[in-house]
Amino acid sequence: MFSLRVPGKVLAILSLAAIILYFTTSSDSGSLVIDCLSANGHPDPPIIQRIFWALTEGATATALLVAGGKGGLTALRYVRVCQDMQAYLLGTH
Repeated sequence: MFSLRVPGKVLAILSLAAIILYFTTSSDSGSLVIDCLSANGHPDPPIIQRIFWALTEGATATALLVAGGKGGLTALRYVRVCQDMQAYLLGTH
């Protein structure tokens, strides 16, 4: 009889890789937008500034997930919305 364990494990690994790739590219894009906004709209800001924003974003996310326990993911969502709203307001005014 055909076992579904092997294809299931392969799909789980592929799904995990896709999720990691999605979050990595989303974080990088968010860091680029925040970096460009903080550099007064300069399209090619200094790389060290972009690294700073990426590390700050990652440290905030990690702290919220660790400190929040079960509610950490919800807190992380709220911070992301507030962060996006700030970028929106800075970009439109």
